[in-house]
Amino acid sequence: MRTAQGENTMKHTKNTKSFASRWGFILASVGSAVGMANVWGFPNKLGSNGGGAFLLIYLLFELMLLIPSYPYYVAFLYTGLAVFFVFLYGRENNDLSFSVQLPVCKRDVVRARMLFVVLMELAQILVSIPIAVLGVRINPNGCNTAGIEPNAAFYGFVFGMYAVYNALYFTRFYRDPNKPGKALLPTGLAMLLYIALAEGLVQIIPAWNAALDTFDPASRGIRVAILIAGLAVFAGLNLLALRRSEALFERVDL
Repeated sequence: MRTAQGENTMKHTKNTKSFASRWGFILASVGSAVGMANVWGFPNKLGSNGGGAFLLIYLLFELMLLIPSYPYYVAFLYTGLAVFFVFLYGRENNDLSFSVQLPVCKRDVVRARMLFVVLMELAQILVSIPIAVLGVRINPNGCNTAGIEPNAAFYGFVFGMYAVYNALYFTRFYRDPNKPGKALLPTGLAMLLYIALAEGLVQIIPAWNAALDTFDPASRGIRVAILIAGLAVFAGLNLLALRRSEALFERVDL
């Protein structure tokens, strides 16, 4: 015979709503992982610090690809700083403490934040491509004396740079989520070292320079191969960083 307490429990269970699928929850939690607290915290900071002018700066970085004889990696280097500010504002708004009070497991918080960062990096690359094409059309006979030309090989190296950044920053951040700046310094130095190696090897080794620092159709296959390799490294390192970050965050007591 059912008791009144048992009937109430059954009614409560029956009326409880949930997501229809796990992916639906993860996509819905992208906003919460990046900042449910930012929903009200970010507009307040935006209004009290000069409106959206600082956001325009990040949008204008891609225009650096129009500058003749310029180290084009710089245009993408600032993405790491943007990611840092996302994590920093999350800390200032107590975002992690708020998010874990939702029906969200720690693993999905990490996945949502990783998804946001990856989408941001992919968006920056996509926005930069037509700008790079425009720069080549404006100066078709130009030669970038400050670095590699913005060709397929260059974008392969950019994917590799993003992979290094994500792998290092995420795994360091989730050791101590309350100190986002602690992960930035070693990660930033690693990015600079990566750029120095990638750019230096292309300029120092004659065969690499002839095949990669050019738009010559004869060596297009090599440049495309590097682009594909960069995509593979980007996907692989992000997946490894995600798994490691999930494990680290599970151990953090919030």
